[in-house]
Amino acid sequence: MNHPFTDESMTDESVQIDHILIGTPSLERGIRELADLTGISPAPGGIHPKFGTHNALLALDRHRYLELIAPRPGATLSGGFEFLSDVRELAPVAWAAATSDIAKTRRRVQSAGFPTTAPTTGSRRAPDGSLLRWKMFRIEGVRIDEVPFFIEWGPKTEHPSTTSPAGCRLLSVTVTLPAPDAMQHLVRLLNVDLEVRKSSRRSMQIQIESPNGIVRLGYRS
Repeated sequence: MNHPFTDESMTDESVQIDHILIGTPSLERGIRELADLTGISPAPGGIHPKFGTHNALLALDRHRYLELIAPRPGATLSGGFEFLSDVRELAPVAWAAATSDIAKTRRRVQSAGFPTTAPTTGSRRAPDGSLLRWKMFRIEGVRIDEVPFFIEWGPKTEHPSTTSPAGCRLLSVTVTLPAPDAMQHLVRLLNVDLEVRKSSRRSMQIQIESPNGIVRLGYRS
């Protein structure tokens, strides 16, 4: 990687990895497996009514976290998360980039030739009753595991990394793609700490430091 992960606060229209989505076929099973691997049990985070999913969270370091995400029993998956129905084991499946100015970031992404959705608002109710709010947009026409989606947290929302079980630290994120040029260009444009390599298979691999030592999680398709 070109730059180490830092804990610096985001400046005007700065962009950084916000969270890594870890897919699992069952949230309860995923919580057990991630707890066994790291020594820390993810805390239930709530549901996404629009997407048919629910999650549990594990803090990594300042302003970064793991989001364990699974289909909600009886719900219909939507909004790009339909792929979760094919997930068979615990694995990183996507990532989100946080921006401090979603309008500026969207204009920069568009000026680089990437079509995007319009910003939308989202929210979920945490188990303690607090409401998390955000704005987000996506790059259109590509798979969710090939590019990030972008999020700006609401001004009165406590970032999940500050309220989730702590003790882990993000060491590296590597994505491989058969045609990596677009992703490499996007990562350079945003100056995000993520390595993109060329490979015949799509994959996403992360390394985190935990109380149980170095944990490596990977997904290939």
